[in-house]
Amino acid sequence: MFIDNENTAIVEPVGSTISQNMRITGTIISSGMVTCAGQIDGTVQCKSFHILPGGKLSGEITADEVTIAG
Repeated sequence: MFIDNENTAIVEPVGSTISQNMRITGTIISSGMVTCAGQIDGTVQCKSFHILPGGKLSGEITADEVTIAG
């Protein structure tokens, strides 16, 4: 969390989600968590990567933590 010049809290997003009805082709780069319930064809670079049941990845993962739940 950060504070702007007007002392208003700025909250960073918790993570990014690829939903069940979404397909991403290419490279995903995130400084946080990426959750995949849909399909990724490409490369993922992130801090934490979670594949949910039904999620698919065809490519490479570079992450500090990977969870495969399906």
